[in-house]
Amino acid sequence: MQYEKIGEHIVTPLKVCQSHAGYYIGRLDEYGGPFSRNSKEYFKNLEEAKSNFLNGNWTPRDTGSIKISLDYNLITEFRNVVNEHEFYIGLLRDSNGKNKWNLVCSCMDWISVVAGSLHKLYDFNSDKFTVTLNLMQYITSVDILSEAITQLYRVIKGNDLHPLKTDKSIFKQENSTDDNYFKHLRAAFGIHPINLTSKDGTNKNNNRYFASWTSNGWFYEGTFSVVLYSNDPYEEDSVLELDLWDINKYALSRYNLLYDLISEVKIIINKHIKKYLEVPIYITGEPIDQLEVLKTENSKRFGNHDGYWWEIDIICKLIKSSSEEIEKLDLQIVNGYRNYLISLIPEIKIKLENLEYNDESLGDSYSFIPNQEYIITLDNNVEKIFIEYAMYYNQF
Repeated sequence: MQYEKIGEHIVTPLKVCQSHAGYYIGRLDEYGGPFSRNSKEYFKNLEEAKSNFLNGNWTPRDTGSIKISLDYNLITEFRNVVNEHEFYIGLLRDSNGKNKWNLVCSCMDWISVVAGSLHKLYDFNSDKFTVTLNLMQYITSVDILSEAITQLYRVIKGNDLHPLKTDKSIFKQENSTDDNYFKHLRAAFGIHPINLTSKDGTNKNNNRYFASWTSNGWFYEGTFSVVLYSNDPYEEDSVLELDLWDINKYALSRYNLLYDLISEVKIIINKHIKKYLEVPIYITGEPIDQLEVLKTENSKRFGNHDGYWWEIDIICKLIKSSSEEIEKLDLQIVNGYRNYLISLIPEIKIKLENLEYNDESLGDSYSFIPNQEYIITLDNNVEKIFIEYAMYYNQF
């Protein structure tokens, strides 16, 4: 038999080899033991392996650096885009009766955690127990990243059909998408290894499978395996392998879907702006009627309870208050303050038409309008509100 020298190792040329996981293209050492697996694929039988080897129908495995690097600037860009316009946040806060903004915030936080620290979890040189736990934490982190991206698609596009939903290019499983096969690896390598319904992620029967602890692979750095035991006394044990290179490619491909989500958010925002900038707000009649129109328009443009919802609501409440509710104040002061509040209506209208909002978008008027937190401290007592703010306004 011919041998070659790779570094300090004496090995065979590439040939068909066999392990518990199946047939593959690789090399043996001078003693006949496994040295490397060079094919990405495993083959079902010897004949298939030989045929693909001779015809060159096999895929070389990646063997470069397996440490992952997720560009943290990408999640920062996404966060900036969704936070740029107050109306987009408001619309998500009350979307068909659901607060989807809270979900978006949670997803952004956890994606930031994974993007910022996944590479720090790479420590697989310890004993087998520590390696098992470290790998479980690593896979769980990637799972959180993937699920967060899926959740963002549900919020932003209305479904979880992201562009890679049916992709099989990473794990190259004929009968399983990358998403489904990753879930199988996640289950076997730590999430619920003692209660598996399948040994390959697809073929389900009445059998149950139980995974061993994780062992470092002997092909390349970053390969791991577990033995799968069956509750069927006549079924032989099998080996399930995991290549960290593939896990990292899976993580990176899902993380990069943020580019698609950023584009989608910008499209939604631009459509919303174009739609409402072209629609003027017509208000006529009494101030109370005008405020009701503005409240409706505010809900369309900024969502319920966002934008100028609070300002419109408190102005309406104060204008409608009766003289009996504010006996302790001079009527001239009360009417002066009411007239001031009414004078803000045209300004709010213009701000709504222009989809313009920020914390001080009504200028100095904010000094004379009680905020929501302060109203709570006054127990929603109209007289107390007038005493506090009408007197304050009267001084200017």
